[in-house]
Amino acid sequence: MTRRGAAHAAAWTGPALLAVLASRVAWGHVEAPLLALVMMVAPLIALLRPPVPAALHPATRLVALVTVGGVVWANVIVFADLAAMLGGARWQGAVLAAALTLLVTVRPAADRARAVVLAAGIACVVAVVAAAAVTTGRTPWAAWAEVASRPALVFAEGAADARFTRDTTLEFAEAHQVVAVGAGVFRVAEREGTRTVVREWSVRDNDVLTLRPGDRLLLPAGARVRFEAGKRIPGAPASGAQWAAGAREAARALPAGLGLAMTLLGGAVALVPSRARGGTAAVAPLVVGWAAVCCGIYAVSLAPGMVLGSGTAAALAGMPGAAPRAAAAVLALAGGAALGLLLVASAQSLRARVVEAAGASAPATWTALFALAAAGAAWPIDAWRVLSAALGLAASAWVAPWLAAGVQPGAKGWSPVALGSIAGALAFGALAAFDGRLPGGAGAAGDYPALVAAPVAWAVAITARRPSARRAGGTARSPSATSDR
Repeated sequence: MTRRGAAHAAAWTGPALLAVLASRVAWGHVEAPLLALVMMVAPLIALLRPPVPAALHPATRLVALVTVGGVVWANVIVFADLAAMLGGARWQGAVLAAALTLLVTVRPAADRARAVVLAAGIACVVAVVAAAAVTTGRTPWAAWAEVASRPALVFAEGAADARFTRDTTLEFAEAHQVVAVGAGVFRVAEREGTRTVVREWSVRDNDVLTLRPGDRLLLPAGARVRFEAGKRIPGAPASGAQWAAGAREAARALPAGLGLAMTLLGGAVALVPSRARGGTAAVAPLVVGWAAVCCGIYAVSLAPGMVLGSGTAAALAGMPGAAPRAAAAVLALAGGAALGLLLVASAQSLRARVVEAAGASAPATWTALFALAAAGAAWPIDAWRVLSAALGLAASAWVAPWLAAGVQPGAKGWSPVALGSIAGALAFGALAAFDGRLPGGAGAAGDYPALVAAPVAWAVAITARRPSARRAGGTARSPSATSDR
């Protein structure tokens, strides 16, 4: 892979996308197949267009910086989740990952080694898949078939412990005895006739809570519990067949799938900076996407309950706990190295967008982004929520207005791109504020605001461009023939 091709690939292969895809495959999420497909093909589609400039207007430059900051934040959250899974504090994993990445990326020699770092990260991801294949004795497709044939997804023997990295609510479909590992305060919501009664329990180590079908257990971030082996996993698909079919949330699959595609495609167009030579930029997303799917399949095969409330990195970090000792060491080392190397490779490519948008203040801006990411990752938030918001904002307030209006000759002040960017950002923020509160099928617009915000930005930019085109005698250039220089 050439250095130029590696630059394009690394911008799209950070640890957040890898971990999110693996965990969604393991959990049987309805969006997992589409997420895998779009993750792998979005960079290829992005490479068909010329580079999207970030220095069009202060509004666009601000959107570019917020986008890169959001992607960096999501990547650092993976390491905060990993630290919490291992029993440490979230801030420890976040600060360590942010500080080491910042120190590496500011060195002049780091850019020259970008292709090597990316290749090493991909090799480690493949090593995780190979180790899991040896441990299970199955190829990925054989493991998928084995899980799909299970009559129920249940907690495996010896792998029924779970540590929750954020506040989690579990609803039980059958009677279950949950053992507290360590002291804490749990809440149980029980149905009594037509009422729901919430009881608070102060538990000590090895205390047992007996739950009935229909009860909900509300666990705080940091709680650790032990479930009964052989019992159904609360919230998981009812059977292996349902896991394989992704049958949950079928009513929202179409609008949410469209929003997901627009979010990832727009984010790829924004982050992949220019055309690659020789097509080598296609290799990394394809390999990393394939490996993430395989890791998710092996995770549910080895320990289906491990992804329960354990954060974004659960599918990758949970496999060593269910594997034999020798294989566990390989899985842990290769998985940790893969996440770290992909973080560095992704950051090296994202830094080029910060330099373009921030200019002379790029070093200070780059440092500030990592400081903010480390601070934000200490807060237990879902990495996918942050990553999809960053990519969706790029699609709505950066890519959509640029595609509609391009760079106007001699444009100053409130250019069509600037107006579209502001309109897209406002629409995106308004929809994101109502996430989870929009009714029916409109809920997809709350999950993926780019579904509505990107068309709004495009319409505003194209409408604002028409008067400019008439004043210029209809000679305004198209985006493919312009440059921000």
